[in-house]
Amino acid sequence: MKQLVLILCALSLTACANRPNPRWEKPGTKASVATMDEAKCKYDIGMARLSEVEKMEMVDNCMIMKGYQWISW
Repeated sequence: MKQLVLILCALSLTACANRPNPRWEKPGTKASVATMDEAKCKYDIGMARLSEVEKMEMVDNCMIMKGYQWISW
């Protein structure tokens, strides 16, 4: 029984380790371009007098307006 539990734990940890990092994705766009677009959105919003949560929402909206989709599997 203990072996079964250990095997199941090892398998579940392996499954988590193979998941890609969450990221912004847009078909036909390189990851480096997505990173630059996100940096531009953050820069444009950075000086606004908003809470951090509002700034994060604004960055999300900016990226969505540019055609990106958040991938977080």
